[in-house]
Amino acid sequence: MSKSTGLQRDRNNQVLETRESKLQEQKEIVLAGQLDFEIECPRCKDVMELFSEFDHLSYYCGSCHLELNIH
Repeated sequence: MSKSTGLQRDRNNQVLETRESKLQEQKEIVLAGQLDFEIECPRCKDVMELFSEFDHLSYYCGSCHLELNIH
């Protein structure tokens, strides 16, 4: 394999990773637009807040420490 072919493949991989990252961000924005940022905790009736981590979303109650994961 020539050096230029290897460089082209690396550039293609970078473009693909960038596109996948942007698609993931867009999905999260759409999903966040469909979710409430605060909900009532089913355990203690206090307010649960929406949290975003790298690979998932969850609601967390600061009073009773209940965590609801969204898949």
